[in-house]
Amino acid sequence: MSDMSDQARTIIFILIAVVILFAWSHFFMPTPPPQKPGQTTTQKAPAQTPGPKPTGGEPSAAARPAPAPPAPIPAIQATSEKIVVVESPLYRIELSNKGGVVRSWQLKKYFDDQKPPRPLNLVDSDAGQQLGWPLSLHLSDAQQEEQANTELYEVTPSSENVTAPAEIAFHWSDGHLAVTKKLKFEQGYEMSVETSVTLDGKPLPAALAWRGEFGDRSVYKASERISVFYKQGGKLKRLQYKNLGVSGNQSQPLLRSGPMEFVGIEDQFFTATFLPEGTDLSLWDCETSSGPRRPNPPRKWPREPRRARRSECACT
Repeated sequence: MSDMSDQARTIIFILIAVVILFAWSHFFMPTPPPQKPGQTTTQKAPAQTPGPKPTGGEPSAAARPAPAPPAPIPAIQATSEKIVVVESPLYRIELSNKGGVVRSWQLKKYFDDQKPPRPLNLVDSDAGQQLGWPLSLHLSDAQQEEQANTELYEVTPSSENVTAPAEIAFHWSDGHLAVTKKLKFEQGYEMSVETSVTLDGKPLPAALAWRGEFGDRSVYKASERISVFYKQGGKLKRLQYKNLGVSGNQSQPLLRSGPMEFVGIEDQFFTATFLPEGTDLSLWDCETSSGPRRPNPPRKWPREPRRARRSECACT
Protein backbone atom coordinates (compact mmCIF):
# COMPACT_ATOMS: atom_id res chain seq x y z
CA MET A 1 0.00 0.00 0.00
CA SER A 2 1.42 3.38 -0.93
CA ASP A 3 2.18 5.95 1.73
CA MET A 4 -0.49 8.39 2.60
CA SER A 5 -0.18 12.21 2.60
CA ASP A 6 -2.44 15.02 3.73
CA GLN A 7 -2.94 16.11 0.11
CA ALA A 8 -4.04 12.67 -1.17
CA ARG A 9 -5.85 11.05 1.69
CA THR A 10 -6.76 11.82 5.26
CA ILE A 11 -7.25 9.53 8.12
CA ILE A 12 -10.49 10.48 9.71
CA PHE A 13 -11.63 7.42 11.46
CA ILE A 14 -9.93 5.31 14.05
CA LEU A 15 -12.20 3.18 16.10
CA ILE A 16 -11.28 2.33 19.65
CA ALA A 17 -13.75 0.08 21.20
CA VAL A 18 -14.29 -0.96 24.70
CA VAL A 19 -16.10 -4.30 24.51
CA ILE A 20 -17.90 -5.60 27.56
CA LEU A 21 -17.34 -9.38 27.59
CA PHE A 22 -18.73 -11.94 29.96
CA ALA A 23 -19.90 -9.30 32.44
CA TRP A 24 -23.55 -9.10 31.52
CA SER A 25 -24.72 -11.69 34.03
CA HIS A 26 -23.16 -9.66 36.85
CA PHE A 27 -25.29 -6.64 36.07
CA PHE A 28 -28.31 -7.95 34.20
CA MET A 29 -29.09 -11.44 35.63
CA PRO A 30 -32.89 -11.79 35.29
CA THR A 31 -34.89 -12.40 38.47
CA PRO A 32 -36.65 -15.80 38.55
CA PRO A 33 -40.48 -15.64 38.49
CA PRO A 34 -42.09 -15.64 41.97
CA GLN A 35 -43.57 -18.92 43.20
CA LYS A 36 -47.31 -19.03 43.72
CA PRO A 37 -48.46 -19.12 47.37
CA GLY A 38 -48.97 -22.60 48.64
CA GLN A 39 -47.09 -24.24 45.79
CA THR A 40 -44.38 -26.68 46.88
CA THR A 41 -41.71 -28.53 45.02
CA THR A 42 -42.78 -31.93 46.42
CA GLN A 43 -45.53 -34.04 44.92
CA LYS A 44 -47.75 -36.75 46.43
CA ALA A 45 -47.21 -40.32 45.37
CA PRO A 46 -49.84 -41.55 42.90
CA ALA A 47 -52.77 -43.46 44.41
CA GLN A 48 -53.04 -47.22 43.90
CA THR A 49 -56.38 -46.80 42.19
CA PRO A 50 -56.24 -44.48 39.24
CA GLY A 51 -58.54 -41.53 39.66
CA PRO A 52 -60.37 -39.57 37.05
CA LYS A 53 -58.32 -37.55 34.60
CA PRO A 54 -58.25 -33.85 35.34
CA THR A 55 -60.63 -31.77 33.31
CA GLY A 56 -59.51 -28.91 31.15
CA GLY A 57 -60.22 -26.40 33.94
CA GLU A 58 -58.23 -28.22 36.62
CA PRO A 59 -54.41 -27.93 36.62
CA SER A 60 -52.45 -31.15 37.06
CA ALA A 61 -50.21 -31.68 40.06
CA ALA A 62 -47.10 -31.30 37.87
CA ALA A 63 -48.28 -28.07 36.22
CA ARG A 64 -46.05 -25.05 36.70
CA PRO A 65 -46.94 -21.40 36.30
CA ALA A 66 -45.86 -19.75 33.04
CA PRO A 67 -43.14 -17.16 33.48
CA ALA A 68 -44.45 -13.63 33.79
CA PRO A 69 -44.11 -11.59 30.59
CA PRO A 70 -41.37 -8.95 30.68
CA ALA A 71 -42.44 -5.50 31.76
CA PRO A 72 -43.03 -3.18 28.82
CA ILE A 73 -40.15 -0.84 28.02
CA PRO A 74 -41.27 2.78 27.78
CA ALA A 75 -40.23 4.82 24.77
CA ILE A 76 -37.84 7.64 25.73
CA GLN A 77 -36.89 10.31 23.23
CA ALA A 78 -36.21 14.04 23.21
CA THR A 79 -38.03 16.34 20.82
CA SER A 80 -35.04 18.37 19.58
CA GLU A 81 -31.26 18.37 19.48
CA LYS A 82 -29.48 19.89 22.45
CA ILE A 83 -25.84 20.78 23.11
CA VAL A 84 -24.53 20.46 26.66
CA VAL A 85 -21.28 22.24 27.53
CA VAL A 86 -19.09 20.87 30.34
CA GLU A 87 -16.24 23.10 31.50
CA SER A 88 -13.34 22.98 33.91
CA PRO A 89 -10.20 25.14 34.16
CA LEU A 90 -8.52 22.67 31.78
CA TYR A 91 -11.12 21.85 29.12
CA ARG A 92 -14.37 22.72 27.39
CA ILE A 93 -16.42 19.78 26.07
CA GLU A 94 -19.55 19.94 23.94
CA LEU A 95 -21.93 16.97 24.11
CA SER A 96 -24.87 16.40 21.78
CA ASN A 97 -28.00 14.52 22.74
CA LYS A 98 -28.18 13.33 19.12
CA GLY A 99 -26.51 10.01 19.73
CA GLY A 100 -25.13 11.06 23.12
CA VAL A 101 -21.72 11.86 21.61
CA VAL A 102 -18.86 14.35 21.90
CA ARG A 103 -18.89 17.18 19.34
CA SER A 104 -15.94 19.19 20.65
CA TRP A 105 -13.14 18.63 23.16
CA GLN A 106 -11.02 21.74 23.63
CA LEU A 107 -7.94 21.89 25.84
CA LYS A 108 -7.69 25.37 27.35
CA LYS A 109 -4.00 25.15 28.22
CA TYR A 110 -2.87 24.07 24.74
CA PHE A 111 -3.20 25.78 21.36
CA ASP A 112 -3.10 24.63 17.75
CA ASP A 113 -0.73 25.83 15.04
CA GLN A 114 -3.25 28.09 13.34
CA LYS A 115 -2.66 31.81 13.03
CA PRO A 116 -3.81 33.17 15.37
CA PRO A 117 -3.57 30.13 17.70
CA ARG A 118 -6.80 28.74 19.09
CA PRO A 119 -7.46 26.34 21.99
CA LEU A 120 -6.69 22.87 20.67
CA ASN A 121 -9.76 20.84 19.73
CA LEU A 122 -9.12 17.08 19.78
CA VAL A 123 -12.28 16.43 17.70
CA ASP A 124 -12.50 17.18 13.99
CA SER A 125 -16.02 18.35 13.12
CA ASP A 126 -15.74 17.54 9.40
CA ALA A 127 -14.68 13.99 10.17
CA GLY A 128 -17.40 13.57 12.78
CA GLN A 129 -20.15 14.60 10.40
CA GLN A 130 -19.02 12.03 7.83
CA LEU A 131 -18.03 9.01 9.92
CA GLY A 132 -19.32 9.54 13.43
CA TRP A 133 -18.25 11.10 16.71
CA PRO A 134 -16.26 10.13 19.80
CA LEU A 135 -18.12 8.06 22.40
CA SER A 136 -20.51 6.67 19.80
CA LEU A 137 -21.46 2.98 19.96
CA HIS A 138 -20.46 -0.01 17.85
CA LEU A 139 -23.14 -2.73 17.60
CA SER A 140 -23.21 -5.92 15.54
CA ASP A 141 -26.46 -4.89 13.85
CA ALA A 142 -25.97 -1.91 11.52
CA GLN A 143 -29.55 -0.66 11.82
CA GLN A 144 -29.46 -0.76 15.61
CA GLU A 145 -26.09 0.99 15.59
CA GLU A 146 -27.51 3.73 13.36
CA GLN A 147 -30.39 4.25 15.79
CA ALA A 148 -28.17 4.31 18.85
CA ASN A 149 -25.87 6.92 17.29
CA THR A 150 -28.42 9.26 15.69
CA GLU A 151 -31.57 9.30 17.81
CA LEU A 152 -32.36 12.13 20.24
CA TYR A 153 -31.59 11.22 23.85
CA GLU A 154 -33.11 12.71 26.97
CA VAL A 155 -30.43 14.40 29.07
CA THR A 156 -30.11 14.64 32.84
CA PRO A 157 -29.63 17.25 34.24
CA SER A 158 -31.46 19.58 31.87
CA SER A 159 -28.97 22.45 32.15
CA GLU A 160 -27.07 23.32 28.97
CA ASN A 161 -23.99 24.60 30.82
CA VAL A 162 -22.36 22.46 33.49
CA THR A 163 -19.22 23.00 35.56
CA ALA A 164 -17.04 20.00 36.46
CA PRO A 165 -17.12 17.92 38.55
CA ALA A 166 -20.41 16.81 37.04
CA GLU A 167 -22.39 13.79 35.86
CA ILE A 168 -24.38 13.71 32.63
CA ALA A 169 -26.81 10.90 31.74
CA PHE A 170 -28.25 10.14 28.29
CA HIS A 171 -31.33 7.89 27.91
CA TRP A 172 -33.11 6.74 24.75
CA SER A 173 -35.48 3.89 23.86
CA ASP A 174 -37.94 3.06 21.10
CA GLY A 175 -39.70 0.48 23.26
CA HIS A 176 -37.39 -2.35 22.13
CA LEU A 177 -33.83 -1.05 21.86
CA ALA A 178 -32.77 0.96 24.91
CA VAL A 179 -29.49 2.79 25.48
CA THR A 180 -28.11 4.54 28.55
CA LYS A 181 -24.83 6.43 28.81
CA LYS A 182 -23.54 7.90 32.04
CA LEU A 183 -20.59 10.30 31.84
CA LYS A 184 -18.74 11.53 34.90
CA PHE A 185 -16.37 14.48 34.51
CA GLU A 186 -13.66 15.50 36.93
CA GLN A 187 -11.87 18.85 37.01
CA GLY A 188 -8.73 17.18 35.66
CA TYR A 189 -8.37 15.27 32.41
CA GLU A 190 -9.96 12.07 33.71
CA MET A 191 -13.55 11.06 33.03
CA SER A 192 -15.53 7.84 33.24
CA VAL A 193 -18.15 6.37 30.91
CA GLU A 194 -20.74 3.70 31.74
CA THR A 195 -22.92 2.30 28.95
CA SER A 196 -25.90 -0.06 28.90
CA VAL A 197 -27.64 -1.40 25.79
CA THR A 198 -30.63 -3.76 25.91
CA LEU A 199 -32.99 -5.24 23.34
CA ASP A 200 -36.45 -6.15 24.69
CA GLY A 201 -34.97 -6.05 28.16
CA LYS A 202 -32.06 -8.39 27.40
CA PRO A 203 -28.44 -7.17 27.45
CA LEU A 204 -26.94 -6.48 24.05
CA PRO A 205 -23.15 -6.49 23.55
CA ALA A 206 -21.89 -3.02 22.62
CA ALA A 207 -18.56 -1.27 22.22
CA LEU A 208 -17.65 2.33 22.96
CA ALA A 209 -15.88 3.98 20.02
CA TRP A 210 -13.72 7.01 19.29
CA ARG A 211 -14.72 7.88 15.72
CA GLY A 212 -13.38 10.71 13.60
CA GLU A 213 -9.93 12.18 13.76
CA PHE A 214 -7.92 12.88 16.88
CA GLY A 215 -5.42 15.54 17.88
CA ASP A 216 -3.97 18.65 16.29
CA ARG A 217 -4.88 18.74 12.59
CA SER A 218 -2.75 21.82 11.90
CA VAL A 219 0.63 20.13 12.40
CA TYR A 220 2.73 18.91 9.48
CA LYS A 221 1.47 15.56 8.08
CA ALA A 222 -0.97 15.25 10.95
CA SER A 223 -2.74 12.18 9.55
CA GLU A 224 0.43 10.12 9.44
CA ARG A 225 1.21 10.88 13.07
CA ILE A 226 -1.93 9.22 14.45
CA SER A 227 -1.50 5.75 15.93
CA VAL A 228 -3.32 3.27 18.14
CA PHE A 229 -1.69 1.62 21.12
CA TYR A 230 -2.57 -1.03 23.68
CA LYS A 231 -0.94 -2.99 26.46
CA GLN A 232 -1.46 -6.74 26.66
CA GLY A 233 0.50 -9.39 28.52
CA GLY A 234 2.77 -6.72 29.97
CA LYS A 235 3.83 -5.50 26.51
CA LEU A 236 3.00 -2.13 24.97
CA LYS A 237 2.15 -2.31 21.26
CA ARG A 238 1.68 0.54 18.78
CA LEU A 239 -0.18 0.38 15.46
CA GLN A 240 0.59 2.96 12.80
CA TYR A 241 -2.19 3.98 10.42
CA LYS A 242 -0.86 1.58 7.76
CA ASN A 243 -1.41 -1.38 10.10
CA LEU A 244 -4.99 -0.63 11.16
CA GLY A 245 -7.99 -2.70 10.14
CA VAL A 246 -8.11 -5.96 8.23
CA SER A 247 -5.11 -6.57 5.98
CA GLY A 248 -6.06 -5.70 2.41
CA ASN A 249 -9.21 -3.86 3.52
CA GLN A 250 -8.29 -1.31 6.16
CA SER A 251 -11.80 0.15 6.30
CA GLN A 252 -13.05 -3.13 7.79
CA PRO A 253 -12.63 -3.12 11.59
CA LEU A 254 -10.31 -5.72 13.05
CA LEU A 255 -11.00 -7.16 16.49
CA ARG A 256 -7.98 -7.63 18.73
CA SER A 257 -9.31 -9.68 21.63
CA GLY A 258 -8.47 -8.90 25.23
CA PRO A 259 -8.08 -8.79 28.04
CA MET A 260 -5.96 -5.65 27.71
CA GLU A 261 -4.65 -3.37 30.42
CA PHE A 262 -5.51 -0.27 28.40
CA VAL A 263 -6.01 0.92 24.82
CA GLY A 264 -5.65 4.38 23.33
CA ILE A 265 -5.24 6.69 20.37
CA GLU A 266 -2.54 9.33 20.05
CA ASP A 267 -1.03 11.91 17.76
CA GLN A 268 2.39 13.54 18.05
CA PHE A 269 1.58 15.32 21.31
CA PHE A 270 -1.68 14.04 22.83
CA THR A 271 -3.37 10.77 23.76
CA ALA A 272 -6.80 9.53 24.82
CA THR A 273 -6.60 6.32 26.84
CA PHE A 274 -9.36 3.88 27.76
CA LEU A 275 -8.84 2.08 31.08
CA PRO A 276 -11.05 -0.84 32.15
CA GLU A 277 -12.79 -0.97 35.51
CA GLY A 278 -13.90 -4.49 36.35
CA THR A 279 -14.50 -5.46 32.71
CA ASP A 280 -12.54 -7.11 29.92
CA LEU A 281 -11.12 -4.69 27.39
CA SER A 282 -10.70 -5.45 23.68
CA LEU A 283 -9.87 -3.31 20.68
CA TRP A 284 -11.52 -2.72 17.32
CA ASP A 285 -9.44 -0.65 14.93
CA CYS A 286 -9.71 0.43 11.31
CA GLU A 287 -8.64 3.20 8.95
CA THR A 288 -10.64 4.92 6.27
CA SER A 289 -10.55 8.04 4.14
CA SER A 290 -13.06 10.85 3.84
CA GLY A 291 -11.86 11.84 0.37
CA PRO A 292 -9.77 14.81 -0.68
CA ARG A 293 -9.43 17.79 1.61
CA ARG A 294 -7.95 21.18 0.91
CA PRO A 295 -4.27 21.01 1.90
CA ASN A 296 -2.76 23.29 4.48
CA PRO A 297 -0.84 26.23 2.99
CA PRO A 298 2.92 25.71 2.70
CA ARG A 299 4.89 26.87 5.70
CA LYS A 300 8.39 26.82 7.05
CA TRP A 301 8.85 24.31 9.84
CA PRO A 302 11.41 24.91 12.59
CA ARG A 303 14.59 22.90 12.39
CA GLU A 304 14.82 22.62 16.15
CA PRO A 305 12.68 19.84 17.60
CA ARG A 306 9.55 21.05 19.38
CA ARG A 307 9.00 20.31 23.02
CA ALA A 308 6.55 17.44 23.36
CA ARG A 309 3.16 18.17 24.88
CA ARG A 310 0.94 15.51 26.40
CA SER A 311 -2.61 15.28 27.75
CA GLU A 312 -4.49 12.20 28.89
CA CYS A 313 -8.22 11.58 28.69
CA ALA A 314 -9.12 8.40 30.58
CA CYS A 315 -12.38 6.55 29.98
CA THR A 316 -13.53 3.58 32.06
